[in-house]
Amino acid sequence: SPHLNPIEESFSAFKAYLRRHWKEAQNCENPELFLIEAASVVTAESARGWIEHAGYII
Repeated sequence: SPHLNPIEESFSAFKAYLRRHWKEAQNCENPELFLIEAASVVTAESARGWIEHAGYII
């Protein structure tokens, strides 16, 4: 079930960042750096929360 899969929440956070900063991305000279910055929304702390939210014990 996607509701119990922590990776789905990380994808959601990543996509939300892309939506919020889309205009910046349009003018970005280095799209790779933009994607790296977008990936930074997936922190160890947020991943831990998503894993616990899915019912896993860490």
